[in-house]
Amino acid sequence: MTQPRKRPAQQRSRATVDVILEAAAQVFDTEGIAATTNRIAERAGVSIGSVYQYFPDKHALLHELALRHLAVAAAEIDAVLSRAETTDAHVVGLVEDLTRAIVRVNQSPGQLHQVLRGFAPRSPELLALFGATASRVVTAVADRLRELGVDDPVGRARLAYESLDGQAHGSLGRIDDPDRREARIRAVVAGQLSVLGLTPTSADAETLR
Repeated sequence: MTQPRKRPAQQRSRATVDVILEAAAQVFDTEGIAATTNRIAERAGVSIGSVYQYFPDKHALLHELALRHLAVAAAEIDAVLSRAETTDAHVVGLVEDLTRAIVRVNQSPGQLHQVLRGFAPRSPELLALFGATASRVVTAVADRLRELGVDDPVGRARLAYESLDGQAHGSLGRIDDPDRREARIRAVVAGQLSVLGLTPTSADAETLR
């Protein structure tokens, strides 16, 4: 069962669920998929019965954490797309801003995001949210590639997004050192531009500095 047993209706119940989910995120981050509901209840300071009142097992917790994570990611990405549309940003700047936003929301020194990616149940709700966000990114990037006359704009944009998503959830998201992370982000952006069939001109390259 991937869904919560029930959705909290009262403010007090919502607060309890938030505490449980925050504890779950912490325990999954440090212990990975080996985390147990008993450990999560202990970290949250609630009884195991309180956990089971809302979540039948740890996979239901992972499902809810994944939904919340995707909602945050979607908001960050939509903010980037809105700014780009308002300012008519060049595709180079858009790619860099999207890269930084996706890396930022997946930044974690521990195992949480890897556990979510590997073990959160792929419910229709989860897949729909991920697919809708990916579609908005691909459409925005493809539109700019089309304006530049790049061949296969949709295919290139989709390939670039899938590559970026994988890297953000991989080692890139676990780099703590700011200088190393910045160097890796710049390398990822350069790789994205190559996939998109672009080579930054000296003017465009200013956006990468």
